[in-house]
Amino acid sequence: MQDLLDEIERAVRARGWSARQASMRAVGTPELIRDMRRGRVPSVERFRALCDVLGLEFYVGPQRSGSLLQPHQLEQAIEAAESVIAATGRKMTHAQKASVVSTIYCLIGEGTARANAARIIKLVETVTGTRSDNPESRL
Repeated sequence: MQDLLDEIERAVRARGWSARQASMRAVGTPELIRDMRRGRVPSVERFRALCDVLGLEFYVGPQRSGSLLQPHQLEQAIEAAESVIAATGRKMTHAQKASVVSTIYCLIGEGTARANAARIIKLVETVTGTRSDNPESRL
């Protein structure tokens, strides 16, 4: 339980909140974190609400292998995002580019970088009504 409390405390501090404020935002009462510090185990629903408010992943299941972030898939997402940005001809802020990379990362599977890029470019072309000069988009 102490490991969970330590993680919760870090997330609360990172947001500049008090434990009371985080508890209020999560479940509408100020005692949730205080009760946890005293050894009371919250219901799954209340703990999930706290995790959601603090931006923490709520996960119960078999142990995960390795990192959730797969470097080769991130590389594919960045390559595809660069192609998407080039295809649209838009200037984007770093935040917008990060959003595009993040979205593409979520969309790509275990396919090759070329196949994933072609799918993403085709999607963007369809949505924007444009056509890329990128030959990969015609695969």
